[in-house]
Amino acid sequence: MVVAATMAGLRVLILATRTRLVRQLHERLEAFGVRHGAVAARLPELLDYSATVQIASVDTLHRRAVVNERIPLPGADVVIFDEAHLATAETRLRILQSYPEALRIGFTAPYRE
Repeated sequence: MVVAATMAGLRVLILATRTRLVRQLHERLEAFGVRHGAVAARLPELLDYSATVQIASVDTLHRRAVVNERIPLPGADVVIFDEAHLATAETRLRILQSYPEALRIGFTAPYRE
């Protein structure tokens, strides 16, 4: 999906809830040769605001862009939210609602008891 979106000239923002997930997404995009940046407190070496694909720890992005206004929210035509069942939390909603024109796609694992 990310490769197809970038080939169509779209900007992509992938939101993840944990540093481990940001790292996994980074590794996957790197394996596919997709240039990207990452906004995650524990991964400062992955910052690249000029990339059209951004992976963000949702908590770090919320703190830096919404609460502290230290950085702007990345531009995005497509927003992909991992662990979408958590998207109704106020902090997550504030970010998602900042992209009213974007295609928003959520993924989550199946629920098991």
